[in-house]
Amino acid sequence: MMNFPGLDPELATNCHYVEVSGVPLTDLRGNEHQFSIDECGFKVCKNEFKNALTRDQFNDPREKGGLVKGYLQETVEIVKKDLQADKTICFDWRLRSNDPADTNPEIPLDDIANARSYTLNPAGTVHCDYTYDSGLEQVYTYCTAKEREEFEQGTWRIRLINFWRPLKVVQDAPLALCDRRTVNLQDYIYVDGILPDKVEEEIFLRHTEKEKWYWLSDQSPHEQHLFVLWDSCRDGLGSCSVYSPRRRTS
Repeated sequence: MMNFPGLDPELATNCHYVEVSGVPLTDLRGNEHQFSIDECGFKVCKNEFKNALTRDQFNDPREKGGLVKGYLQETVEIVKKDLQADKTICFDWRLRSNDPADTNPEIPLDDIANARSYTLNPAGTVHCDYTYDSGLEQVYTYCTAKEREEFEQGTWRIRLINFWRPLKVVQDAPLALCDRRTVNLQDYIYVDGILPDKVEEEIFLRHTEKEKWYWLSDQSPHEQHLFVLWDSCRDGLGSCSVYSPRRRTS
């Protein structure tokens, strides 16, 4: 259960979490070209943004239809060009920070409609946002009737992609990504994420030594991660991610 104000932490989940230390993290720096979104499920791309916004601009409700809209549209065009897609849309976005002064630990129940005005902490559990069913539900929510028909006829391949861009050079809690080729199917754990306004099915991951994890040191705003959350050509399975506790030492 997530974003329920005042909820006893012991009542928030019936999942049993295991904290694993000493998991090797390989720096992508200098070898970014060796990782492709079609093979390992993620890639690093480099783009300079015309609509580079600050945290305050993202959190300002007055900017949701102005500067933020322009930023999201620029993101859509970058992803469309990079993946050579016929159509790309943005259906969700989120601002996160590891600075306690910036974040909201929970979203008030009476303000769920303005959830995007709240900056959240990094996610500390290894996860993938969608199972096959929950990803397909998103697809059907945002496709037109004609697009849905073409998809069901096998005309389209559809992917749900996370475009992750920092607003400044990342100094702590960098994003860590798992090469999906190193994950055993039986180690995906399907769970329900219960939100105040809906229930979403997502995936947790059982740790094995076979899994290979990667991060990008000193990631700057002009360096972005693209990674798959759901893929209609892979039974919906995407890449698992987590925010690493690693901190910058220089």
